[in-house]
Formats: sequence, C-alpha cells, structure tokens
Amino acid sequence: MEDSEDTENAMTGSPTSNRETLAQLTRANRRLEKTVEQLLAAQKISRTGSWRLVLETGEVEWSDQLYRNFGFDPADSPPHFSTHHSLMTPESWTRLQDAMARLMESGEPYELELEMTLSEGESHWGVARGEGLRDETGKVVEVVGTYQDVTEQRVAERALESSEALLRQFVKSAPAAIAMMDNNVCYIQASDRWIEDYGLEEVDIIGRCHYEVFPDIPQRWKEIHQRVLRGETLRMKEDPFPREDGSVVWLQWECQPWRVSSGQIGGLLFFTQVITERKLLEERLLRQQEELTRSNRDLEQFAYVASHDLQAPLRSVSSCAQLLSGMLGDEISPEVQEVLSHILTGAERMRSMIGGIFELSTVETVTPDKLPLVNLEEVVEEATLALRLTIEESDATVMAEPLPTVRAHRGQMVQLFVNLLDNAIRYRSSEAPVVEVRFRGDGPQYEISVLDNGVGIPSSQAEKVFGLFKRLYTFDDQPGTGIGLPLCRKIVERHGGEIWTSPNRDRGSIFTFTLPKSPS
Repeated sequence: MEDSEDTENAMTGSPTSNRETLAQLTRANRRLEKTVEQLLAAQKISRTGSWRLVLETGEVEWSDQLYRNFGFDPADSPPHFSTHHSLMTPESWTRLQDAMARLMESGEPYELELEMTLSEGESHWGVARGEGLRDETGKVVEVVGTYQDVTEQRVAERALESSEALLRQFVKSAPAAIAMMDNNVCYIQASDRWIEDYGLEEVDIIGRCHYEVFPDIPQRWKEIHQRVLRGETLRMKEDPFPREDGSVVWLQWECQPWRVSSGQIGGLLFFTQVITERKLLEERLLRQQEELTRSNRDLEQFAYVASHDLQAPLRSVSSCAQLLSGMLGDEISPEVQEVLSHILTGAERMRSMIGGIFELSTVETVTPDKLPLVNLEEVVEEATLALRLTIEESDATVMAEPLPTVRAHRGQMVQLFVNLLDNAIRYRSSEAPVVEVRFRGDGPQYEISVLDNGVGIPSSQAEKVFGLFKRLYTFDDQPGTGIGLPLCRKIVERHGGEIWTSPNRDRGSIFTFTLPKSPS
C-alpha cells in the first residue's frame, strides 16, 4: 500500500517528493529482486522447478530449474505436452493423464510421484504438483505447477531396501541363531538356527511380537530390549533363561541396534547361542574335579599315614635281623647269613620305596603367581652340595650355564635337580660322568635341560621311565625305587610345565623340562 500511495503522490507532487518516491521504488525493486534470488536459490537447493501448460494449445513453459532437472538445454523449447509420455514410464503416464482429467473436470489439484526414463536410460523420480487456472466462465484453461526432483532420495531408499533385503537374507541363512526385529520387538526375519534352537518350527513368527512368541519372557529381558533400542549394545557370556516348565536354558547372547539410512534405529538384532549342554558339562566336570581333588587329598593323606605306619614294622624286621646276627656271632652259618642279608636288603629297599611314596604324596599343587622368586642357579648349587659324596665317589663333573629366576617352590626345585643329577650320575657308562645343565629362554617358557654321557635310554622307553615303579634295570643291576622320575614329572607339571627325555647327540640322555616365565 505504501508503494502505491507513494507512486500516486509522485504523479501530482513536487520534484522533491518525486525523488523520494523514486528512491522508495528503487528500494522496493531491490527487495523484490532479492526475494526472487532467494526463491530461485531455494528451488535449486530443493531441485524444484515450475511449469505452465496451456490446455488449448498444449504449449508448455519450464523454469530454468526444470531444464536442469531433466538435463535439457534451456535454449531449446520444452517438449509439447503430448510428447511427455516419452519421458515417463507407462504406469506414471497413465496416472498423470487420470489426474489431469480430474483437474479439468472438477478442478481437483494433484500431487503425484512419477518415474521418468531419460535419454541415458537412467530412472528418474520426481514429485509433480498441479493446479488449474480458470477463465471468466469457470473453465480450466491453464495448469501451473511444480516438479521436485527426488531421485537421490529414492535411490537411497532403494539402496536401503536392498541392504535391508540383504540383511534379511543374511539373517535367514546364517548358521548362527539370529533374529531381526523392529522397534516394536516384532520379528522381521529369523535364521533357521533360531527357529531350530527355540523349537519354533510349527510357528509363523514373522510379524509377531517377540513377547507373544515367548509369553514367559522375564521383565529384565524387556528392559534389555529397550536399552538396545535406545542405542546400547549388550552382551552376556552366560545367562540362564527359565522356562514355564521349570527347565533352564543357558544362553550366550549379544543384542545390538540396526539403523536405517537416516541413522535412526530401525530395530534390534539378536545373536544367541544355546549353551545349556556345555554349561551342564562344565558343571559335571566341576563336580568331577571337586571329587577328584577330594579323592587325591584322601589318597595323599592315606599315603602319608601309610608311609609312617609302615616304617615301624620295617624297623622291627631290620632290628630283629641285626639282633639275630649278633646273637649267633661266629657260629652263624653261610646259609643263615645269606638269609639275614636278604632280609636286611629287602627291608632297606622297602624303606626307600616308602620314603619315595611319602615324598610323592607331599608334592602339592602350586600356584606360580603366588610363589616366591627362586634363583635356579642357587638351586643347582644346593642340589650339587646334597650330592657331594655321590659326585666325589663317581668322579663326576657337573657344569651349569647361567639359569633364570622363576616363581617356584624352592624345596621342590631342589628335589627336582637332585633327582635328575643323581639319575644322570647313577646310570653312568664306563667313562667318568659328565653332567651339563643348559638353558634356553627364547620361547614362550623357560627350557632347562640336563645332559649326561651315561648309558642312555632307548627311544621306545622314553615315556616308560616316568611311570611309577617302572624301571629299565633290575634292582640288582641298578638300585633304585622307580619313584624319582615320576616325582620329577609331578613337580614340573604342578608348576605348569612339561618334562621329557631324548637321546644325547653323542652319548647318554637329555632330560628337558619347561617352567613358566616370571612376570617382569
């Protein structure tokens, strides 16, 4: 209104008022130009073009944006309306003709999504809106409207649909138990394994709510679902799932959200594994382990008590034999002397065996990370000192490389090296015994070897020597209890290592054992 009044005043007013009016018109024109620029920019951003159709002639006018939408040259005239069908799919052209017929008959505006096929053969989608303009008689003579290019959105939606279809196919054919659900926790897809694991072969679950399929589901699971639908990923290694019949199904599961192209959560994915059999087996093994531990404890206690109780009658037998020998004095016959000698030798052998059983029964399970640090060089020195008389009598040489510090039971480590060194010296050849203790630390565990130049052990007997009371030689050929090497194996294994024997390259045997490395 102000601009109109200013214009009217300018026609009758003074030169000053005319200049003011001209300035106002100029400012209004600039505002109009700016508004047009904004509209054009908005059209470009939204990819919306405008058009005009004269019904009587079929002539069409397009905006520059509409030319850009279809990839046509603005210098060319737009195609006649009668040829528009060449741009559209048959289905879209039919729908547009029907909408135009209704508009001309009743003036009903329309809004349609149309699919185009451009010259390059690519599909193109747009939203067309049309509205009729009437003449003074009320007849629709022109149609004006807009066309918005929505190709990118439709391509993205179809890609999403394709991705979702692939996801559904993956879920269906996955070897694991997987279920895909929407925001209402209704099934979209489920794998065959899911159907099998939960006994749903006779149930059509697609489209049904998970809580309808499993009406006995605990409340905490519903809370888990809601947390996932808010964006969390949750998992559990072991989770009991009570059923209506009183049974318990153990599950290992993970639940995570899946998202649509906009980034919004479309629902949840459930990965589960029924581990009931494994859980029952673990519980059964745990009970067996507890029973075995209790049995071993009882056996160790029995061996401890028996070894003590057997010492007394053996001492009596030995004492009686010695007393009888003294009573007979010089009058003892060779036959009686031989019998008494057998009695004393047997008693001493039995005493050694009982002592070995006692030692074996007292080797307890150790936890390396709770044991003190032990320097194995000092352990070898202590073992060598304990065997000093044996080493001197056999003219043996014992050499040791620098050895590591480990977490171990010091007394058991000394017993281990005493047995290995004594074994290497006792089973010597005609040469003076030479025993070497070597060390390797480049593997995941420490590896210590005891090498000798003795009589050696056949490869076929390498495992037999670690059996309780298993001997390669008779007692007369080589005294011993058959407990030393089994005791070594028990000590090493209870420290988390292994022990084995192999032939020495030159002559003799190599006993090698491993021990866990100590934390730095």
